Amino acid sequence: MATSPGAIWWCGVNGMSGMGTSHGDLPGAVLAAMPMWMAMCAAMMLPVGLIALRRLAPVSSSALGHAGAAGFATGYLAVWCAYGVLVLSLAAVLATAAWPSLVGALTLAAGWQLSASKRRFLEAAASPVVLAPAGGRRFAGTLTGGARRGAACLGSCWAIMLVMAEVASEQLLWMVALSALVVLEHRSWHRQRVLVCGAVSFAAAALIALLVAG
Repeated sequence: MATSPGAIWWCGVNGMSGMGTSHGDLPGAVLAAMPMWMAMCAAMMLPVGLIALRRLAPVSSSALGHAGAAGFATGYLAVWCAYGVLVLSLAAVLATAAWPSLVGALTLAAGWQLSASKRRFLEAAASPVVLAPAGGRRFAGTLTGGARRGAACLGSCWAIMLVMAEVASEQLLWMVALSALVVLEHRSWHRQRVLVCGAVSFAAAALIALLVAG
């Protein structure tokens, strides 16, 4: 299996076709790809986190404040940063035949859409975040709350983000479509229908990609 465009982008290595990344080059490859990974996560996942953040202010005993908002966003994105280090490290080491293709990522996402674990993570992502009432503990509370919300979103969307990373170098429309899917999963009253539609779409895209590759 040839190295995919997404794997090359993940590793941040030009001209890497057909070659893996040595362990000595691994930190540099991950570091080179991390800014784009975080920008992609912020564009796709932070809107969902901000929806949760907007719910916090009305229930807080005092205004959430800029520090609280910064703490929540920091905790939320820290989870995705940690996931990025894992994904990018694996992509750099397994950049040849061992790393899954776009077909594999789409198939994995299709299966995860219909799993009970996916639904549990979505429910956790919709649960209230408890904050400290005020004072110095507020920032720590929002930081922890952001991390917990990020972990729940990661649990529900990790497979979608693999697909996004696989096609990151291809089409902006993928990011728009997948971002819309993520928001609908978290906000729609017909969540099960959205999950099924997402699974069918991923499966269809995997079949098309397989036929094109063949």
